[in-house]
Amino acid sequence: MSSPLAWLLGKESPRCGCTGECGREHRAGGCTVTHPSELMVAPLDPAKDAVTPLSVPESAQGTWCHDCHDLAVRIIHARIELRFLESASDRRTPSSLKGAA
Repeated sequence: MSSPLAWLLGKESPRCGCTGECGREHRAGGCTVTHPSELMVAPLDPAKDAVTPLSVPESAQGTWCHDCHDLAVRIIHARIELRFLESASDRRTPSSLKGAA
């Protein structure tokens, strides 16, 4: 991902730095969104999306387009929900049935 600070200060041309975290295959090595109005700065790790971006060090932030960021956060939330549902299912299944197929 490109440096968000360099982009904000105008030292670097803006470009979404997603390389597939959103679940889409980006040809040419990454997302091609470059228009500044379509870009934002957010944590590189979409799981930290709930954290105020200013509390995340610059080295852990990146430039994202809104679509890639939204999809990456949705993937993380879906994985968290799946883990929760799996663990809840394990707690409700009687131990005598856990090994049966």
